[in-house]
Amino acid sequence: MPLNRRLITIATTALALGTGHLTLAASLIPFDATYTLSSGTTIVGETRLTLEHYGEQTYRYTSSSRATGFIGRLVGGNIEERSEGSFSSDQIRPAHYIYRRTGRKEREVLLEFDWLKAQVINTINEDPWVMAIPSGTLDKLAVQLALMLDLDQGRQAMNYHIADGGTLKDYHFKVAGRETIETPLGLVETIRIKRDRGHAERYTEFWCAPQWGYAPVRIVQYRKGAEHARLSLRKITVGEVPSRK
Repeated sequence: MPLNRRLITIATTALALGTGHLTLAASLIPFDATYTLSSGTTIVGETRLTLEHYGEQTYRYTSSSRATGFIGRLVGGNIEERSEGSFSSDQIRPAHYIYRRTGRKEREVLLEFDWLKAQVINTINEDPWVMAIPSGTLDKLAVQLALMLDLDQGRQAMNYHIADGGTLKDYHFKVAGRETIETPLGLVETIRIKRDRGHAERYTEFWCAPQWGYAPVRIVQYRKGAEHARLSLRKITVGEVPSRK
């Protein structure tokens, strides 16, 4: 995958952090945040994350990414992901997930969860097929909400099942400590989480802020022991946010 597409993908997939049976906590609060995506000292894109509660016990979580500068002119497209679902006192369930990429290589992925039949219908570029899923399976965006709730409950290690690309994948995370980091909004206390991919040369770390319901403040992807790309918070609004219908 070309570098420019890999970097923008970090903004949409690295955030994808379960058993799925979770206690709904007050930390699952709406927020609207904007991030800068950089590679080394070069800014290559930006991402906006928005979490809404648009009805009783329902959520909509959206990630929009675009390349900027020279890469933006070269790629000329955007990536948008959206997860919609419901929650109760002890469970979060995605109902719909969509991934849409515009530009030179357009792509659209749609997941429709059927919990009565314990299956998900995957449609990629209008080509559908069905995959069986266990209880608690999440999509790539809803899994971040699961992580936020687990952090609020003080868990130190988290495991999640994710429906992605027609397969069931396992994501493993562990808390690596607390850290106060500098942002354009000032110093922010965070919990640092590492995603364990089973080998040391490639991994991702997340810094999530308890004061903002564990919304991500920074995400760094490492390859061969060196920083490959970074997503950094630029601004955030917590509480009720404008609808993005």
